[in-house]
Amino acid sequence: MHELRQRMKSPTIYGRIHKIQKESLVTKEEAANLLAADLGIPVYKILSTSELSRLRELQKTRKVTPSLRKETKEETSIKTRSKETPITPNKLYDLLRFHPRIVEASKSQFKSGNYSDAIFNAFRCIEILVKQKSGLKGRGADLMHNVFSEKSPIIKLNKMQEDYDIDEQTGFRFIYAGVMMGIRNPKAHAEVQQKDPYRTLEYISLASLLAKRLEEGEKVDE
Repeated sequence: MHELRQRMKSPTIYGRIHKIQKESLVTKEEAANLLAADLGIPVYKILSTSELSRLRELQKTRKVTPSLRKETKEETSIKTRSKETPITPNKLYDLLRFHPRIVEASKSQFKSGNYSDAIFNAFRCIEILVKQKSGLKGRGADLMHNVFSEKSPIIKLNKMQEDYDIDEQTGFRFIYAGVMMGIRNPKAHAEVQQKDPYRTLEYISLASLLAKRLEEGEKVDE
């Protein structure tokens, strides 16, 4: 302890060592080592041969705390979250805040593990919502092309004033038509097995987005 005593008074030394022990949960020898390291004093100058031997034995089974800083709130929060129960697919479904009509159409099937039915019902719901808002009686891709036509739209997804507005309308027309052909129809006419809940959530997320864009759209006055 000679080198430490040259830097500060004994009461201060032992007070600092005690504080380090309390904050870092280490032995007295380890605390002295950390204090010395913080002051730039080599370990061999502050510990006796027996103390140094004892410390080396401890280091074989315990890792000496490398820093005297306190854990930040963010680090504490991360540790706390890591100990919590992982988020399940069913919990994730609730957290994603899907459109209410999509939830009504797909929630029970998803949570019971009938993922193919959950996807089919979500996109069938899109077709129903488009029919209700547009007033048309068509179906599938043809219905979507008619409703979202950029030349004579029945439902406008934007103001349709600028070139980029028209591009967006055209793009979404193909998306609405595409999901009817590529997602809804295969699920309706084939025994398509979907076992991945996370992939299913991606499908349902797309359906929810389309439902929300449709709801925001404006029906053109006749």
